[in-house]
Amino acid sequence: MKSLIFVLVFAASFDVLSQTLPSREEMYDFSKQFIFGTDSVELLLLKNSDQWGFYKDTSVFLHDTTYFSNDDLAFFRVQLKEMNHFKWNQNRLQNVKTISRLKLKWIFRNYQKGWKRFCKKYPKRCYRSATMPIFNANKTYCIFYQSVQCGGLSGQGSTNIYKLEKGKWIYVDSYGMWVS
Repeated sequence: MKSLIFVLVFAASFDVLSQTLPSREEMYDFSKQFIFGTDSVELLLLKNSDQWGFYKDTSVFLHDTTYFSNDDLAFFRVQLKEMNHFKWNQNRLQNVKTISRLKLKWIFRNYQKGWKRFCKKYPKRCYRSATMPIFNANKTYCIFYQSVQCGGLSGQGSTNIYKLEKGKWIYVDSYGMWVS
């Protein structure tokens, strides 16, 4: 019996490991639909993949069999391990400037004065944070967290599911949203 369980677990693990992880190109192709600045206002994006809002929702989507197979859920877990190392490249997104977490932390070292300091350095701007997009095994669904902060009580974020239909990523559902 133990041998059979080991073989089944090993076979499932091998199937997930045989899946090709999404390339950087696939990640940026997805992200270009949702992260971009305009000609008049350059977007300020946190360079590091933001995991805070995302990880609070992982307990939900890592068990969601409504949209995803068990292979998909295992494939998500593999990608989540890569997330700590992911950094956004401002040259791959339109009108985007990245800011490091360390620089943002320095600006907000005194939270009461932080937004004044931020607005002085980056007038008429908010900052966004976003996770590395993670895809299901056949890359037809994507889970993506992003947030925007414009002041102490002016921000929102959500972890959303998107589905690839006719070459476009379409919003399907949300795992959680916060607003301040």
